[in-house]
Amino acid sequence: MSQPYVKLIESSATQSGVSVGASALAIMGSATQGPTVPTVVTSVAQAVAVYDSGPLVQAAGESISKGIPALCMRTSTTTAGAAGTLVVTHGPNAHTAVPVITGTPAPDDFYEIVVTLVNNVTLGTAGGKYTVSLDGGRNTSPAQALGTALTLTVHGVVFTLGTAAQTLSSGTTLAVNVEPPASTNAQLQAACDALFASPVDWKLMCVANPCTASQLGVIDAKFDANRLVGKPRRFIATTVLPDIKTIGTPQTLSAYTAAMQTVGAAFFSRNAVVCSGAAERDSFLDGNSYFSPVNYTAAAELASESQEQDISAPKRGSLKRIRVRSADGNPTDRYYDASLDGGTLDDSGFTTLRTIVGRGTAAYFNNPLLKSEEGDGFKYAQHGRVADLVEDIAFQWLLDRLSSAVRLNANGTISALDKKAIEAGIGAELNAKVMNVPMLSGFEIEVDPNAVLSIQGTELPVEIRIMPLGYLKAIVLKVKGVPSLTV
Repeated sequence: MSQPYVKLIESSATQSGVSVGASALAIMGSATQGPTVPTVVTSVAQAVAVYDSGPLVQAAGESISKGIPALCMRTSTTTAGAAGTLVVTHGPNAHTAVPVITGTPAPDDFYEIVVTLVNNVTLGTAGGKYTVSLDGGRNTSPAQALGTALTLTVHGVVFTLGTAAQTLSSGTTLAVNVEPPASTNAQLQAACDALFASPVDWKLMCVANPCTASQLGVIDAKFDANRLVGKPRRFIATTVLPDIKTIGTPQTLSAYTAAMQTVGAAFFSRNAVVCSGAAERDSFLDGNSYFSPVNYTAAAELASESQEQDISAPKRGSLKRIRVRSADGNPTDRYYDASLDGGTLDDSGFTTLRTIVGRGTAAYFNNPLLKSEEGDGFKYAQHGRVADLVEDIAFQWLLDRLSSAVRLNANGTISALDKKAIEAGIGAELNAKVMNVPMLSGFEIEVDPNAVLSIQGTELPVEIRIMPLGYLKAIVLKVKGVPSLTV
């Protein structure tokens, strides 16, 4: 005999959600160390101590900065991180060494590595000093002693400086841009399974490493399956970032947007907010200004807001510690500013950043979009988050009614009195927890009066139809000169 159950079925309306102050933000991604089971971290220091570095740690820092505990799931990886071409710029003095990258690079995150020699160096002889920058020189470490080493290892990248007795000039720089490792579809599925099995309360998950359309699809399938058993959840992911591995020649904006439009056409989901583009983000871990995905910030902002709130509302103020313009305020192909191309990536269903006329170069979200198909009932993340809350409230109420007796009509259908009692009970819960805020414009509840319950195994369908709040996305202002006014 099967167990009594309540089953959730996705409708043309969508879902996503986090109860403010109640849930952790689930984060799955790669890191250089740490457990491979879901683990809660509540401080940046703890995140670094447990996981060291990698996309998982950076995303956790954003969540923790908002006061949201991070439920971290370190994913296994198969594809090693990638490094671009090393660019060596020699200093003004004579040199005999030619530094190279040796071995197979295994970087653990997005870094723009710059190693700078502080003084003239004779390799193999103590006295040489160097600095390291992980963000293209925007921030630099204190000088460190080279000692007699002939190699330097920076986050999985091994620089061989030369051989003993060879020389390098002060001011010599070694620069290379790198990307983090990637997981297989099976590894992402296993991480999802672990998070859904965790007893820790979470409603929203950040996928820290960039995803292909195929990877988004396998994650989405896990969210669909778990929704059916009463776990309505959402995930916030990112597509691949603009390619900056060739220093000085980043992927052009037009090439990137064209590639992302292809990705956008290949994946649709009511479970997902998918970010695209990149930004310069000041890390809560070490203060560096990294080339970074947008979804770390998007996930933290969503998790810290009530379900009905739109994180793109200008009245919230600009986003802190993240930028989509260069240091001089000008546009750059490194980052994506939706205000510059009419929102091409937004039209493909991606969540992006923009600047606003009259608000300087500060960054704002353009629209927090669900990656749903054109014409779907719900479009924005807040639509889905509220719908998830409705599902969860109704699910929990109905769960307490499993195996309860109801009166039947002569034909085996539920009596009108018990039908109305169920509808009224769910309605009272929704009025108290959703409508009083308000989070919806209205709702209707209908218990199917035609289900024959006298037959063993017959399900009782309950449908909730919700009308979401509207959001002012286009306002037309007209100022007109007239010869006189009507007082």
